[in-house]
Amino acid sequence: MLASKEIERGALVVDVREGTRWRIPSDLKEVRKLLPVRVVYLEASDAVLLRRYSETRRPHPLGTDAPVRSSLKAERKWLGPIRKLADIVIDTSKFNVHELRAHVLEQFTRRRPVREFSSRS
Repeated sequence: MLASKEIERGALVVDVREGTRWRIPSDLKEVRKLLPVRVVYLEASDAVLLRRYSETRRPHPLGTDAPVRSSLKAERKWLGPIRKLADIVIDTSKFNVHELRAHVLEQFTRRRPVREFSSRS
C-alpha cells in the first residue's frame, strides 16, 4: 500500500478459520508504525448466530461434530484477544446484510467537506 499510487485503503479480514497461526497483536503493532489502522470487530448475539446457522444449514467452521452453541463459545474465546484490540465493535445482530453494508460504508466513507458557494450579483 505504501508504494502504490492507486491504493488508498485496504482491509485485512481474520476469522476463526485462520486457526492459531496469526499473531495479530504483534503484527498490528508493527503495521501501526507504518500506517493508520483501525481494527473493526463484527459480532452478534448467540441467539442471532444460532438462527443464522440454522437458516443457512451450514456447519460452524470449527467443526461439524460439535453443536453450534459450543463452537460459538470456542470462537469467542479464540477471537477475544482481537476483540480487545478493536477500535470499533459493530454488533450485527439487528442488521441484515444490506443494512450492515450501508452501516459499514457510512462508518468508513471519507467525508468530503461541503463547498460553500457564494453567488455574485
